Amino acid sequence: MRFLFFLLFFQTLFSQSTIEVVYKSSFNGDFLSKENKDNPNLKTFNNGIENKISTLKFQLLINENKSLFKSIPEMEREGETTGEKMAKIVTGFENKYYTDLKLKKIIIDEVFADKNDKVDLGFDTYKWEFLNETKEINGYKCYLAKTKFAHLDVFAWYCPKLPYSFGPMEFSNLPGLVLELQKGNVIFQVEKITLDSKNKIDFDITKFQTITKEERDIYLKKQRESFGIKYGN
Repeated sequence: MRFLFFLLFFQTLFSQSTIEVVYKSSFNGDFLSKENKDNPNLKTFNNGIENKISTLKFQLLINENKSLFKSIPEMEREGETTGEKMAKIVTGFENKYYTDLKLKKIIIDEVFADKNDKVDLGFDTYKWEFLNETKEINGYKCYLAKTKFAHLDVFAWYCPKLPYSFGPMEFSNLPGLVLELQKGNVIFQVEKITLDSKNKIDFDITKFQTITKEERDIYLKKQRESFGIKYGN
Protein backbone atom coordinates (compact mmCIF):
# COMPACT_ATOMS: atom_id res chain seq x y z
CA MET A 1 0.00 0.00 0.00
CA ARG A 2 2.84 2.38 0.89
CA PHE A 3 4.57 1.62 -2.42
CA LEU A 4 1.33 2.29 -4.34
CA PHE A 5 0.98 5.68 -2.61
CA PHE A 6 4.64 6.44 -3.36
CA LEU A 7 4.12 5.53 -7.03
CA LEU A 8 0.95 7.63 -7.36
CA PHE A 9 2.70 10.58 -5.72
CA PHE A 10 5.53 10.47 -8.24
CA GLN A 11 3.17 10.02 -11.19
CA THR A 12 1.08 13.02 -10.10
CA LEU A 13 4.18 15.16 -9.60
CA PHE A 14 5.61 13.88 -12.86
CA SER A 15 2.57 15.01 -14.86
CA GLN A 16 2.67 18.53 -13.43
CA SER A 17 6.32 19.55 -13.48
CA THR A 18 9.73 19.04 -15.01
CA ILE A 19 12.09 16.53 -13.46
CA GLU A 20 15.78 17.43 -13.74
CA VAL A 21 18.52 14.84 -13.40
CA VAL A 22 22.17 15.92 -13.40
CA TYR A 23 24.81 13.35 -14.32
CA LYS A 24 28.57 13.49 -13.93
CA SER A 25 30.77 11.59 -16.35
CA SER A 26 33.91 9.52 -15.84
CA PHE A 27 36.14 7.17 -17.80
CA ASN A 28 36.76 3.60 -16.66
CA GLY A 29 39.99 2.26 -18.15
CA ASP A 30 42.42 3.61 -20.72
CA PHE A 31 41.51 5.35 -23.96
CA LEU A 32 44.74 4.14 -25.60
CA SER A 33 46.34 0.70 -25.69
CA LYS A 34 49.26 0.05 -23.32
CA GLU A 35 51.74 0.30 -26.19
CA ASN A 36 50.44 3.70 -27.29
CA LYS A 37 50.09 4.96 -23.74
CA ASP A 38 53.83 4.47 -23.21
CA ASN A 39 54.45 7.07 -25.91
CA PRO A 40 55.06 10.37 -24.02
CA ASN A 41 53.04 12.45 -26.50
CA LEU A 42 50.13 10.02 -26.59
CA LYS A 43 50.23 9.65 -22.79
CA THR A 44 49.54 13.38 -22.47
CA PHE A 45 46.71 12.98 -25.00
CA ASN A 46 45.25 10.03 -23.03
CA ASN A 47 45.42 11.87 -19.70
CA GLY A 48 43.83 14.92 -21.28
CA ILE A 49 40.83 12.84 -22.36
CA GLU A 50 40.34 11.13 -19.02
CA ASN A 51 40.81 14.30 -16.97
CA LYS A 52 38.44 16.30 -19.16
CA ILE A 53 35.71 13.66 -19.09
CA SER A 54 35.71 13.79 -15.29
CA THR A 55 34.80 17.50 -15.41
CA LEU A 56 31.85 17.22 -17.81
CA LYS A 57 28.25 17.24 -16.60
CA PHE A 58 24.97 16.48 -18.32
CA GLN A 59 21.31 17.25 -17.78
CA LEU A 60 18.23 15.11 -18.36
CA LEU A 61 14.94 17.04 -18.37
CA ILE A 62 11.72 15.03 -18.16
CA ASN A 63 8.15 16.17 -18.64
CA GLU A 64 5.35 13.62 -18.94
CA ASN A 65 6.23 11.49 -22.00
CA LYS A 66 9.13 13.62 -23.23
CA SER A 67 12.76 14.07 -22.30
CA LEU A 68 15.77 16.08 -23.41
CA PHE A 69 19.33 14.97 -22.61
CA LYS A 70 22.11 17.48 -23.19
CA SER A 71 25.37 18.75 -21.73
CA ILE A 72 25.61 21.49 -19.14
CA PRO A 73 27.61 24.30 -20.80
CA GLU A 74 31.07 25.06 -19.54
CA MET A 75 32.72 28.43 -19.24
CA GLU A 76 34.29 29.26 -22.58
CA ARG A 77 38.08 29.36 -22.73
CA GLU A 78 40.74 29.38 -25.40
CA GLY A 79 43.44 26.79 -26.01
CA GLU A 80 41.45 23.58 -25.68
CA THR A 81 43.78 20.62 -26.19
CA THR A 82 43.23 17.78 -28.66
CA GLY A 83 42.61 15.42 -25.75
CA GLU A 84 39.96 17.73 -24.29
CA LYS A 85 38.24 18.00 -27.67
CA MET A 86 38.27 14.20 -28.00
CA ALA A 87 36.70 13.89 -24.53
CA LYS A 88 33.72 15.89 -25.76
CA ILE A 89 33.39 13.72 -28.86
CA VAL A 90 33.53 10.49 -26.82
CA THR A 91 30.79 11.68 -24.44
CA GLY A 92 28.61 13.30 -27.15
CA PHE A 93 28.98 16.62 -25.33
CA GLU A 94 27.78 18.71 -28.29
CA ASN A 95 24.75 16.50 -29.02
CA LYS A 96 21.16 16.75 -27.82
CA TYR A 97 18.85 13.75 -27.46
CA TYR A 98 15.07 14.17 -27.78
CA THR A 99 12.76 11.35 -26.70
CA ASP A 100 8.97 11.11 -27.02
CA LEU A 101 7.63 7.90 -25.50
CA LYS A 102 4.07 8.52 -26.64
CA LEU A 103 5.10 8.83 -30.28
CA LYS A 104 7.89 6.26 -29.87
CA LYS A 105 10.56 8.51 -31.31
CA ILE A 106 14.16 9.23 -30.35
CA ILE A 107 16.05 11.92 -32.28
CA ILE A 108 19.62 13.08 -31.82
CA ASP A 109 20.67 16.59 -32.76
CA GLU A 110 24.17 15.57 -33.75
CA VAL A 111 27.17 17.74 -34.51
CA PHE A 112 29.39 16.45 -37.33
CA ALA A 113 32.71 17.85 -38.45
CA ASP A 114 31.17 20.48 -40.72
CA LYS A 115 27.41 20.19 -40.29
CA ASN A 116 24.61 19.71 -37.83
CA ASP A 117 21.77 17.24 -38.43
CA LYS A 118 18.89 15.74 -36.54
CA VAL A 119 19.03 11.95 -36.92
CA ASP A 120 16.01 9.69 -36.37
CA LEU A 121 17.34 6.85 -34.21
CA GLY A 122 14.16 4.80 -34.25
CA PHE A 123 12.74 3.58 -30.94
CA ASP A 124 13.14 -0.14 -30.28
CA THR A 125 16.73 -0.13 -31.50
CA TYR A 126 18.16 -1.65 -28.34
CA LYS A 127 17.04 -4.99 -26.92
CA TRP A 128 17.60 -4.98 -23.18
CA GLU A 129 18.73 -8.05 -21.27
CA PHE A 130 17.69 -7.89 -17.61
CA LEU A 131 20.37 -9.21 -15.25
CA ASN A 132 19.94 -10.51 -11.73
CA GLU A 133 22.03 -7.79 -10.07
CA THR A 134 21.12 -4.87 -7.83
CA LYS A 135 22.99 -2.03 -6.12
CA GLU A 136 22.15 1.16 -4.28
CA ILE A 137 22.81 4.51 -5.95
CA ASN A 138 22.14 7.72 -4.01
CA GLY A 139 19.84 5.80 -1.68
CA TYR A 140 17.80 4.20 -4.49
CA LYS A 141 17.78 0.45 -5.16
CA CYS A 142 18.70 -0.08 -8.81
CA TYR A 143 18.57 -3.05 -11.15
CA LEU A 144 20.95 -3.88 -13.99
CA ALA A 145 20.13 -4.20 -17.68
CA LYS A 146 22.48 -4.74 -20.60
CA THR A 147 22.42 -4.04 -24.35
CA LYS A 148 24.83 -3.43 -27.25
CA PHE A 149 25.82 -0.25 -29.07
CA ALA A 150 27.74 -1.37 -32.16
CA HIS A 151 30.66 -3.34 -30.64
CA LEU A 152 30.31 -1.73 -27.19
CA ASP A 153 28.56 -3.20 -24.16
CA VAL A 154 26.08 -0.84 -22.51
CA PHE A 155 25.06 -1.33 -18.87
CA ALA A 156 22.17 0.60 -17.31
CA TRP A 157 21.30 0.74 -13.62
CA TYR A 158 17.64 1.74 -13.43
CA CYS A 159 15.32 2.43 -10.49
CA PRO A 160 11.69 1.20 -10.69
CA LYS A 161 10.72 3.47 -7.76
CA LEU A 162 11.44 6.43 -10.03
CA PRO A 163 8.89 5.53 -12.73
CA TYR A 164 10.36 7.44 -15.66
CA SER A 165 11.52 5.40 -18.66
CA PHE A 166 14.38 7.74 -19.57
CA GLY A 167 18.14 7.88 -19.25
CA PRO A 168 21.35 9.34 -20.65
CA MET A 169 21.75 9.71 -24.41
CA GLU A 170 19.29 7.56 -26.39
CA PHE A 171 19.16 4.78 -23.80
CA SER A 172 15.61 4.71 -22.48
CA ASN A 173 12.50 2.51 -22.49
CA LEU A 174 13.42 0.73 -19.25
CA PRO A 175 11.00 0.25 -16.30
CA GLY A 176 12.55 3.07 -14.28
CA LEU A 177 14.87 6.05 -14.42
CA VAL A 178 18.48 5.20 -15.35
CA LEU A 179 20.72 6.45 -12.53
CA GLU A 180 23.95 5.08 -13.98
CA LEU A 181 24.89 4.20 -17.54
CA GLN A 182 28.14 2.75 -18.82
CA LYS A 183 28.70 2.82 -22.59
CA GLY A 184 32.01 1.17 -23.29
CA ASN A 185 34.41 2.94 -20.92
CA VAL A 186 32.33 6.10 -20.48
CA ILE A 187 30.14 6.28 -17.38
CA PHE A 188 27.27 8.66 -16.62
CA GLN A 189 26.28 8.62 -12.93
CA VAL A 190 23.51 10.59 -11.29
CA GLU A 191 24.64 13.47 -9.12
CA LYS A 192 21.37 15.22 -8.33
CA ILE A 193 17.63 14.78 -8.93
CA THR A 194 15.28 17.79 -8.75
CA LEU A 195 11.63 16.78 -8.82
CA ASP A 196 10.23 20.27 -9.52
CA SER A 197 12.80 21.99 -11.70
CA LYS A 198 12.44 25.51 -13.05
CA ASN A 199 14.03 24.32 -16.30
CA LYS A 200 11.34 23.50 -18.84
CA ILE A 201 11.24 21.55 -22.08
CA ASP A 202 8.86 22.28 -24.91
CA PHE A 203 9.42 20.59 -28.25
CA ASP A 204 7.27 18.98 -30.94
CA ILE A 205 9.29 16.04 -32.22
CA THR A 206 7.03 15.68 -35.28
CA LYS A 207 8.21 19.07 -36.59
CA PHE A 208 11.90 18.12 -36.66
CA GLN A 209 13.48 17.80 -40.10
CA THR A 210 15.47 14.57 -39.81
CA ILE A 211 17.72 12.23 -41.72
CA THR A 212 17.89 8.46 -41.21
CA LYS A 213 20.70 6.59 -39.47
CA GLU A 214 21.58 5.09 -42.84
CA GLU A 215 21.95 8.54 -44.41
CA ARG A 216 24.11 9.63 -41.48
CA ASP A 217 26.32 6.54 -41.82
CA ILE A 218 26.80 7.11 -45.56
CA TYR A 219 27.87 10.69 -44.89
CA LEU A 220 30.32 9.61 -42.17
CA LYS A 221 31.75 6.92 -44.46
CA LYS A 222 32.41 9.50 -47.18
CA GLN A 223 34.03 11.79 -44.62
CA ARG A 224 36.38 9.05 -43.46
CA GLU A 225 37.21 8.02 -47.01
CA SER A 226 38.07 11.63 -47.86
CA PHE A 227 40.76 11.40 -45.16
CA GLY A 228 41.98 8.08 -46.49
CA ILE A 229 40.58 6.05 -43.61
CA LYS A 230 39.68 2.48 -44.53
CA TYR A 231 37.27 0.32 -42.56
CA GLY A 232 34.79 -2.51 -42.99
CA ASN A 233 31.26 -2.25 -44.39
